[in-house]
Amino acid sequence: MRYKKLFIIILPLLIGCKQNQNQIENVVQFTHKDLGNPIELKGKILPSETLWKPNKIYYTDSVFLTIDDVYGNYFVLIYDSNLNQISEQVPKGVGPNESISCWTLQINSDYIWAFDMQTQKMTAYPKDDFLTTSKISPYKVSTLDGAVVGIVSLSNKTFVASNLADTENLLSLYDYNGIKKDSIKSPFPKLRINNEEVSRKRLFENRIQYNEKNNKIVVFYVYTDIIDIYDEKLNLLSRIHGPDFFLPKLGMRGNFVHVERDKTKFTYTLGYLTSEEIWALYYGVSPEKDLEMPSRLFVFDYNGKPLRRYKLEYPISTFCVDENNRFIYGLSEQPESCIVKFALEEK
Repeated sequence: MRYKKLFIIILPLLIGCKQNQNQIENVVQFTHKDLGNPIELKGKILPSETLWKPNKIYYTDSVFLTIDDVYGNYFVLIYDSNLNQISEQVPKGVGPNESISCWTLQINSDYIWAFDMQTQKMTAYPKDDFLTTSKISPYKVSTLDGAVVGIVSLSNKTFVASNLADTENLLSLYDYNGIKKDSIKSPFPKLRINNEEVSRKRLFENRIQYNEKNNKIVVFYVYTDIIDIYDEKLNLLSRIHGPDFFLPKLGMRGNFVHVERDKTKFTYTLGYLTSEEIWALYYGVSPEKDLEMPSRLFVFDYNGKPLRRYKLEYPISTFCVDENNRFIYGLSEQPESCIVKFALEEK
């Protein structure tokens, strides 16, 4: 008991928001200066009478897709370029082909995958039908083994996931039937200050994105400003750390380690992958102290090299990039839910 009390006392001293830049091993560090001077982008609010209360936005084939957990009988609403609704997908409910939640969508060349965190199911729909014809049936449903909170479908017919039940690995690999492959190992970032009682799953909570054009998996960490780049076999290709070099503040509730959100900064809350670049929406503040949405975007190449940064006129909660026409689309509240369009500079 004496040692447990001692651990509770020293843990906040070891793990905090303001950290020594050398606490994470085997990383490439960068600073704000490496990203260059901020490029300011003006935004245009797109008028819409049918946009309800979306929490995520996607753009593909000249149409918008939104996820709305609050209103309507379907999670996914699809709009044309003028924000006229053209179809709806992923019915809400507990019946056959229905979903209790729709946490994320993944848009690939042939299929659109919807992830239901409550039922631990990945559901695939034919992409063309999904975008044009309402209420279609799934092509494939995979039920996952574990406690998955984030997942992507790879081109080699496997899944990569953040699985809370897999305490030994940062990422878990699954086959297309949802069975975990225990032979694949994915180590956590290694701390120079090491303590086995620190919950690595909480410390290194993350969001996953996948690019099928170059088969890269990118991990954006939520409470520490680290980004990882992997290949499809979960080989780590690059790990970058910056620009502020901090870790979450951890505390104890009984025998459990937890993140003290009021003393911890959000970092890369959302990422987006284009064919050549990694885009990261950066908080850099405590969400408990500063409730405003973030307005900073950082851009890297797939080697982890910092390229540039943007300062958006309107803060956003989520975004996507139309790389062909050079636009960013973000969800904002001004004061109601809206889509904001930001025109990018020419390359």
